[in-house]
Amino acid sequence: MTFLREGFGVIAKNRDLRGLAIAPLLISGLVLIVVWVVAVAWGGGALGAWAASFIPWAGGASTLIARLIVGIGLLFLASSLFIHFALMAGGHYWDELSFRVEQRVMGNAPREGMSLARLVLEIAMRLVFALFIALVGLLFGWWLAGVVGVILAGSLAFIDLTAPAFARRGVRFPRQVFAALALKEKVWFVPLAGLIALVPLLNIFLLPGLLSTATIIVARRHPQ
Repeated sequence: MTFLREGFGVIAKNRDLRGLAIAPLLISGLVLIVVWVVAVAWGGGALGAWAASFIPWAGGASTLIARLIVGIGLLFLASSLFIHFALMAGGHYWDELSFRVEQRVMGNAPREGMSLARLVLEIAMRLVFALFIALVGLLFGWWLAGVVGVILAGSLAFIDLTAPAFARRGVRFPRQVFAALALKEKVWFVPLAGLIALVPLLNIFLLPGLLSTATIIVARRHPQ
C-alpha cells in the first residue's frame, strides 16, 4: 500500500500535476456522458419501439421502460470499461501525466515514440480485448456475489493504467498484459481498482491517483 500513498500523494502535493489531470478528466467524462445519453435516447427508443410491436397496450411506457433498461445496463457496462475508455479518450494527456509523475518521483523517465500505424494497431487490439473482458463480465460477473466482476474490472484497469509506463519501456500490447499481471502489486491493486471502477463519479475523480500509483509501481519494478 506504500505505492498507493505515494501515487496519490505526488498528485496531491504537486499543483502542476493536478492541473495536468483536469483536461483528460473533463474530456473523458464528457465523452462517456455523451455516449451514454445518445445510447439511451436512440438505443432505448429503438428497443421501446420493438417492444411496443409485441405489447401495443403498453403504449409510451414501453419506451420509458426500455430506456431505463438500456441506461442501467450501460451504466454497469460502462463502469467496468470506464478506465479503459477514459484513458483512450484523453490518451495524450494521460500519457503526459504518467510521464511527469515518473519524472517527478524517479528523477527521470524514458521516452519511446510510436509510429502512427503501431498506435492504430495498439488501440484496435486493446479495444477488442477490453470488449471481450466486458462481455465475460456481463455473463459471469455476478458469480461469487459479484467478486468475479470486480476482479475482471480491476484486472482490465490494472493493465490499462500500467500501459503508459510500460510503453515508454518498449513493452506493448499484448506483451504488456503479461508484464502487468506479473507484478506482485496486482494482489491489492486489482480488487481496489475493480471496486472503484464500478462506482460512477468515484472512478472519475480517483483516476489520476490510480494512474500515478500504477506508473510508480512500473517505475520501481522496472527502473531505467
